[in-house]
Amino acid sequence: MVSVLILHQASVEPYAGVSLIETHRRLLEVDDGSREQFWLPMWGPITDNVSGHLFRNGELLSITSEFWRETHQPPDDRGKVFVAEIPEAELADVLGQLIVALGCGDRT
Repeated sequence: MVSVLILHQASVEPYAGVSLIETHRRLLEVDDGSREQFWLPMWGPITDNVSGHLFRNGELLSITSEFWRETHQPPDDRGKVFVAEIPEAELADVLGQLIVALGCGDRT
């Protein structure tokens, strides 16, 4: 189930030849609904201080994230774009373990 979610949500980077950091920033500037296909995590009570995107590059997933709230600590992290890359299967496994740990389902 988690793998299907990742496969569905992860799209190829929209700006060829542009760094992931610049792509992240460009998507935040766009207000036409096109960035929604890249959102990760989806907004919620614990993610209201972070903007993030998920991109596919073959079997590798790239995740960008940025803290934006003025009160974010440490303040040096505010506005900085962080990039993580992980194989899709590994992220799906981590998310599956998280679902089980939170009591939201089983791994079958």
